[in-house]
Formats: sequence, C-alpha cells, structure tokens
Amino acid sequence: MYFTDLISRPDAKALFEFWLEKRGSRLLPTRRDIDPTGIPPHILPSLFLYRREDNRRFRCALAGTGIVRIDGCDATGHMLDEVHSRFGGDNLPALFYEVARTALPIYCAGESQGANDTRRQFWRILLPVGGVGASVEYIFGLFGISTIMGQSMGWSSRSLGATTLEVLRALPTEFPGPAGLHRFG
Repeated sequence: MYFTDLISRPDAKALFEFWLEKRGSRLLPTRRDIDPTGIPPHILPSLFLYRREDNRRFRCALAGTGIVRIDGCDATGHMLDEVHSRFGGDNLPALFYEVARTALPIYCAGESQGANDTRRQFWRILLPVGGVGASVEYIFGLFGISTIMGQSMGWSSRSLGATTLEVLRALPTEFPGPAGLHRFG
C-alpha cells in the first residue's frame, strides 16, 4: 500500500496530488510552483504555509481563513511553537521538523474533546516545499476538522488536547530523489 492510498480525507488527497504534480520529477516543488489557482477553491480556507526559520522553528507565512476561524486567532507571522493549535498541537513542531529533515510528506489524523461535549476529528497533511538548492524551506499543507456530538467527558478542549493521533509517513522508496538530498543541515 502506498502513502497516497492511506490518506483518508478527499481534500488532503487532492492537495497531495496537487503537490505531486507540482513536484514532477524533482525532489521538491518550489514556493513558486505553489500557485493557488491550481488548488480546488473549496480547500483554500484550510491551507497553511510555514517558512523554516532555522533547523527546528517555523514561522507562519499563511493561515487560511478556515484555520483562523477554528483556532480563534491568526497565526500569520508567528512561530509554530508559540501558537500551535490544540488539535495535535503538542506534536506539531516535531512533525514539521521531521518533514523538513526528510523532505517527505506526513499525514496525521486524530480526535480531541471540544467545548459543549463534542468530539472533534481532525486531520492534517504536511508537504515539503523547496527553496534554494534542495533544502526544505517551507511546509505547506491542509488542516481540517469535523465535529461529532459526543458524551460529556468533563474536559475542556484546552485541558485535554488530542486524545488520539495517528501519524502516517511517506517512505523514501515512494519518493526517490538524488542521493543525499532528503536531509538539510
């Protein structure tokens, strides 16, 4: 089974296919390749773009209006580790770093307890985007959420966070590239 087959959400799969098309035969698409006119319009509010500032920190260059609505704030201009979302947020800096280090996509999904006794299912796809040379300069992706009425657990969304998080990683054999280009220093 391939990474593409494991992506369960149609919007995430559509963005992944867009990324693959823009990547072509190269290791990574570039920031210039990421043209929003080629992305299905209904997923634009759920897109994000983070720029790698150093080896382990990422600054938000774009947070779609849907993400701003869900998070209750606009992360644009802020560092990921300072404003990460409660939906799988504790793991986000490490997942972003892994994508930047390996130049391979990650798809993750999970659940968290929300306000008003709701459970929220969320998903996120993280896609590497190149800059100068072969290094990962951006993490591009999509965040989605759906709410399911559930039984009260007595937890708030801030105190519980993610109750489950499944992380699916692409394998290097699925995305061959020139030797030594899957890592950055």
